[in-house]
Amino acid sequence: MSAASAGPLPDPPAFGATVRGRRVLFGDPLLPDDFPARLGRLKEISGLSWNDLADLLGVESRQLRRWRRGIEPCGGAMRSIVWVAAQIPGGIDIVMGEGFSSVAASPEG
Repeated sequence: MSAASAGPLPDPPAFGATVRGRRVLFGDPLLPDDFPARLGRLKEISGLSWNDLADLLGVESRQLRRWRRGIEPCGGAMRSIVWVAAQIPGGIDIVMGEGFSSVAASPEG
């Protein structure tokens, strides 16, 4: 039996988690829509220049500019952003939104 004759595959079940009353399905974007603005706020409260923030994140300044324009960081870069944000009081909530830090820090999250 060929795949063409079998018809379309059914949608997989929706797996996800509830974060602060908001259902987040795996495969949904996890970054807030206003992530570029949040990145700017993190820069402001850190007291770093954009170049210094890029150096701390281990990326070139032009990559940081791409994120500021709305391009999503890859997994490794996002891990660096979260690490830097975790060093600043309230930083993770600024970057990811309130409630994210409690879920990310929980053993089940």
